[in-house]
This record gives sequence, structure tokens and C-alpha cells, in this order.
Amino acid sequence: MNLISRCLFALLFLLFPRFCSADPNLVKIGVLLTLSGSMSNWGQSARDGLILAQESINTSATHNEPRVQLVFEDYGEFDLKRAASAAHKLITVDKVSFLLSYLTEDTEVVWKIAAQNKVPVIAMAAGAADITTGRPNVFRMSPSDIDLMTAASKFVASQTRTNICIVNHQIAYFESMSSFLERTWSGGETPPVLRIDLTPADKDFRSIAGKLKARRCDALFALVLPDSVGVLLQQMQTLNFSPLVVGPPGAANPAILSLATELTDGVVFARFEEPSADFIQRFHSRFGHAPGMTADYGYDALMVLYSVLSRFGRSTDAVTKGLLQLKGYQGASGTIDINPDRTRTSRRVQMWEIRSGKAIVVREP
Repeated sequence: MNLISRCLFALLFLLFPRFCSADPNLVKIGVLLTLSGSMSNWGQSARDGLILAQESINTSATHNEPRVQLVFEDYGEFDLKRAASAAHKLITVDKVSFLLSYLTEDTEVVWKIAAQNKVPVIAMAAGAADITTGRPNVFRMSPSDIDLMTAASKFVASQTRTNICIVNHQIAYFESMSSFLERTWSGGETPPVLRIDLTPADKDFRSIAGKLKARRCDALFALVLPDSVGVLLQQMQTLNFSPLVVGPPGAANPAILSLATELTDGVVFARFEEPSADFIQRFHSRFGHAPGMTADYGYDALMVLYSVLSRFGRSTDAVTKGLLQLKGYQGASGTIDINPDRTRTSRRVQMWEIRSGKAIVVREP
């Protein structure tokens, strides 16, 4: 090959990189998140955790070790059709090898798309107890939300509250928790639980607040989206109705903490223990603020997946086998064991209370 031919050959690859062979050490991973809409804070928090993990992996990987490329897709305001389309794109167009779903809602609609293409799914923050049931390609990285509601119910009982009401936004995240609360508080000497269901689009709680007051509820589980909590509290205040309010697990959301303190003071909620001190420090150094809810789950999902594919191989069977053998993994969110049913073992729960615009721990387990 003469000099001119060699130059033309080199120019061809510079101008048309698609003809170059793909990097065999690069693993593409699809990610579904709520990066816009009322849950954007949570989605962005998980995204930052994933980015921190990706940077850690790719910085430390040697020449022959795999590196990761994250491909993000936003499904906005719980637009599950959009989530399904995004999953299909990630798998068939972007050719991702693994899929990280976010919450129970998107996991329920995308797992079958992934299964048809033999793509394993790791649900980062899906807490529904049965999210892996009948879905052999799904693994759950967060503990069950039932652990949170168990702790919250014990706290309410310790406050001698017995007339229980539930306001429930009908999304999968809250549905399983509401059903558990109904079962927990049914029977015995307590009055029947009053449960009021509404769609996520419902933002007017005036008639609901009236029903709650007429029922004389002394404890209210407000399982509604963060941007609706303030409206509910405001309309209850207008009626001079002030039961013990148990907010959603994400009540430390800025949308709630930024509300007037006369509305939020005394609101309690259950959440899992804080991430490790090392993770908090590294996250703050990278992004300039403390990690929000779900950041540690995003980080751990990618780190666990990378650990497994590095040790066991990158095929579906190899990753599935590796995940099922995961025991004692020390993650940002604590010790991680994967059960035979592909769920994660539990994590310590704390009760928190909002006081003067800040969330503080009021009870350890």
C-alpha cells in the first residue's frame, strides 16, 4: 500500500467511524428515569448516583476490563406508554445489554419487553413486594416498601392513634402500601380504615379533607405525590383539622420541606437509613450537595451489576447466576443480599419528623 492509499484508508475511518469495530470492552446499559414532572427530583437524584458509579468504574478499569456506557431515557410524569417505548428503543435501537428500571410503575410495563429480548432488568427503587413475582428477568435493588409501612404503623400505634385514614394516589408505588395498611389496621377494636383513592391528576382535596374531618381520623397516611402534599395539608388546615400525618417515604423532598412550617411541622414519615458516610462524602464532592432519595439505589444498582458481569461474564445466564449468588455486598445503601426470589434483603428503617423545614430522626428501630 503506497502513501496515498494509506492516507485515504486512514481518512475513511476518521470520516466514517461507524465502519470501525465496536469496543468489545464497552457495556451499554439502558436507564429509565423520571427526569421531568413531579418526580423529577427523585429521578435526577438516581441519575447522579448512576453517573458517580459510572465514573468510578470507568476511571479504575484497566485496558482489558469492561467499561460502562449509560443511555438515559425519561418517561416524565409517570407516562408508562412512554416508558414502554423508551425500553423498546433502548433494547432494539441502542442495543443495550441490560436495563435499569426505576420504580414499580415502569418495571411493571417494561419487564416483558426486556424478557422477549433476553435482557435482565434491575429495578433500582421499585419497592412493591411482588415486583419480581412471575418475572424471572427482574431483580430488585431496594427493600420492600412494606418494611416502611410496618415501622410507620408501629409508630402510629405508639402514639395511641386508632382511627386510621388513608389518602392514596393510585400508582403502584402507593397501592401496595395502602393495601398493607388496610390489612394491618383491620379487625380488633379499631374502627374500619377509611381509604380514599384518587388519580395522580387529582389536585383538589377539599371534599376529601371534609370527609376525613367528619370521620374524625386521628392518624392520616397521606400517600400522595410530593407536589400534592402541600395542597392536602393546606386544605386540612382551612378546616382546622390536624390529625397525626404520616407522609410518603419521600417526604424529605424539597417540594415538601420548602412549604410553610405551620403546615409541615409534625409530619412524620418512615424511610430507610441514610447511605454510607463514604458515599455521602463522595457524592457531595462530585455534585456539591447531599444525595437525594434514590441516589444510593442508582449507584448500587450499577456497581452490583458491574461486579457481577466482571466476575461471571456478560451473558444473560451468567449475570442471572451471579446476581442470585450475591451475598454480603457492601453498597452505599448498606449490606445487599439477593434472595432466591430475586428480591433484596431488608434495610434498617428510621422514623423521621419535619420540624422548622428540616427532617430529623425521631426514632431508631
